[in-house]
Amino acid sequence: MHCKSCHGAARLNDGAKAAKWKANMRALNSADVKKQTDGELYYKGIIGDKTKNMPNCETKIPVEKDRWMLVNYTKSLK
Repeated sequence: MHCKSCHGAARLNDGAKAAKWKANMRALNSADVKKQTDGELYYKGIIGDKTKNMPNCETKIPVEKDRWMLVNYTKSLK
């Protein structure tokens, strides 16, 4: 729900907001994303990365279990 606007429904960075960002977004199922540790994915996905226009999602995803489910979901993408 919160990721779709940039990462798109198919997670290929084709969401409505993706075109306006100058960051080099990777597809969430790419090898570059897959090789990241759980901690890296958590930090980038929840805490965010201002250098890449990745917003902080702590208030959008306040439950810790849900945050880790997002990390696990990202790692499961084919």
